[in-house]
Amino acid sequence: METIKNLSYEVKINYIDNSGENVFINKKIFDNGLDIETTQVGDIAITEEKIKGRILSGLYEDKKINCGFRYNYDGDEDTYLVGTNRRFSVNDSANLINKTKMSHDFVNAMAVLYVVMRNECKIFSVNDGDIFVEKLISAENEKAEQCSVKENIKLSKLKNENGFYEAFHENVYSMGDETVVENKKENSELKQKLNQLVEILNKKPNNYYKLIEAKESVQPNFGAMGE
Repeated sequence: METIKNLSYEVKINYIDNSGENVFINKKIFDNGLDIETTQVGDIAITEEKIKGRILSGLYEDKKINCGFRYNYDGDEDTYLVGTNRRFSVNDSANLINKTKMSHDFVNAMAVLYVVMRNECKIFSVNDGDIFVEKLISAENEKAEQCSVKENIKLSKLKNENGFYEAFHENVYSMGDETVVENKKENSELKQKLNQLVEILNKKPNNYYKLIEAKESVQPNFGAMGE
């Protein structure tokens, strides 16, 4: 790839936690500074957005409640910080979001995300079962083709075992209409064409700054290419 445009990195995680609740985590980082993270435990979901490290919005959702807040950093005093539901004040929404994030199940979910994004298997907040992980790095090349590298991973752990192990690992390489699926030991021609995206994925970016740092490391002159 001669150029890397509209770069994004997404991690999806799904598993059953120790309380028997289904957990879904989705974190997506864009090279324009946007960072969106959703964590759902059972029927309760928290979504937070940041822009270049600054909080942009927060949203709480369950079967009965939908409330949150959003910053408009270019707005005036009346629109700088607004609520998303008239029935809830901004403070009440923020308190509900923070209280939920600090609950036991959500703290454990964040621990799983932290470990998975570091490419580790030492997950202690889940006793046993399977954790399904999808990591996707996407961008456009100089031909405006959509390019991506995806890892599909299954981590497994039996009761009384010390940690999870990688039970399945599949890589999917795509450029335009071409897609190649292979295991991690293979080295296809398409993988070579997407080597820069592979390198960015291997650097394990966990925020906007790390994503840009990884991008610059594989394409140091990207700023002069019209980005």
